Amino acid sequence: MDVAFPELFRAALHVVRGCEVKPDEKVVIYSDSERNPAVVEAFHAAAVAAGTDPVVVRALSRFPETSPPSPAVKACVDADILFELSSNDWLYSPAMLEVLGSGTRILMALLPERSIIDRPPDDRYTWRVPVAERLVTDKTHIKITSPLGTELYADRRDRPWHGQSGYAARPGHFDLYGTCMINCAPIEESVEGVVFYNGPMILYGNPEYLYVIQEPVRTVVEAGRITTIDTSTEDGRKFDRWIKQFDDPNAYVVAHIGFGFDPRFDPDHFDLAAWESVEGGVLVAFGANNTPTLKGSHASKGHMDGILFGATLELDGVRILTDGQFTAESGLRQSDRPAAS
Repeated sequence: MDVAFPELFRAALHVVRGCEVKPDEKVVIYSDSERNPAVVEAFHAAAVAAGTDPVVVRALSRFPETSPPSPAVKACVDADILFELSSNDWLYSPAMLEVLGSGTRILMALLPERSIIDRPPDDRYTWRVPVAERLVTDKTHIKITSPLGTELYADRRDRPWHGQSGYAARPGHFDLYGTCMINCAPIEESVEGVVFYNGPMILYGNPEYLYVIQEPVRTVVEAGRITTIDTSTEDGRKFDRWIKQFDDPNAYVVAHIGFGFDPRFDPDHFDLAAWESVEGGVLVAFGANNTPTLKGSHASKGHMDGILFGATLELDGVRILTDGQFTAESGLRQSDRPAAS
């Protein structure tokens, strides 16, 4: 048995309880050939401890956004809750749309074993998700600026905000283990302006495309589509190479915009959840966004999440972040945390 199994089991049990798994529910655990079996066994044992009879499905690993084999998809569709433990993301694949459309709730855990152990959902930060959901519910106009020169405008109209706290407790809800953030898919054509990326870049695919920017990358967006990526730096050239490899016009279209709540961030060690939901970070993503949770317009072969540090974010004129710090009017500062009941 893996030496970290007791720690993995403790983390998995914490999350299974947070997902409010009931003994009579159908639980499916999906994994692939590149995932450490100890992670799968930890979630299996945690689901058993919750009184369920979980089913484990394992397939060969696949390139990101590629659907699993049809028998695996059928098992996921038939589940009440899916613990998705594969090594690569398939959130924007046709299969995931089918699973989410069936009402299955999904918790995806793409993180390595150490991150699963060290970064479970934490009430010290997850309290911000429902607060943010109430704050943004009627907000539609988005403005992002930064000292570097970012000036981006967007309008979500009636598309939903999607909060993530690392638990999946509602039918049809998708969440990501360790994530703590909120996003929306704006009306694509409404997004205009300039973005200076200066934080983590999560360009799904090879490890070379997971990096923290050393020199800001200027990116121009017109009518919701990237028209220019500054390739004068290696960071910019990486971004440009990544997006061109798909030969897909939709990879250039805005996917979603959001902001994060979790301060547990290490620039030297890739951790998907920590990087994309870093406290005070503003996320501007491109590529696929056609999930039931985002209700975006387009599929794509690619998807990326890029983060802005030190940005100012306004929603309908209400300032949420100033230079990467939550404002008093946001109600999201750590000092605003409600007292424990």
